[in-house]
Amino acid sequence: MKFHLITGFGKSSLSYVYDEEGIIRQGVLQGSSSAAPILLLNSEVSLKAYNNNGTGASFTHPITRAVVTDYSVQFVDDTSHFLNANNTEALKTASYVDPSDLLPIATTNSQLWADLMWVSGGNL
Repeated sequence: MKFHLITGFGKSSLSYVYDEEGIIRQGVLQGSSSAAPILLLNSEVSLKAYNNNGTGASFTHPITRAVVTDYSVQFVDDTSHFLNANNTEALKTASYVDPSDLLPIATTNSQLWADLMWVSGGNL
């Protein structure tokens, strides 16, 4: 990417590019002003696809008994995905769930997220 400063006087004639002595770096700088638009574009599509296809974590409110399900939370450089037995048809009726029973589901979720990142041009 090549950046110009734009003000009320117009676009600057000088630009900034992330390279040094002709060696072009890859990616966007941490804290760069261009990170937010890239994050928003990628997040909207990737997180929606993940929520539609992944397995999240469901919790029952202790008073209202309303079920709340969450799948993930994303920051600029970090994404956390949630999983529990309450959101899996095969395990939510079990009297006991061994944590290892969730491993295949977590593996599938991780592969789904890796595929979504690959499609968007990122790497996991």
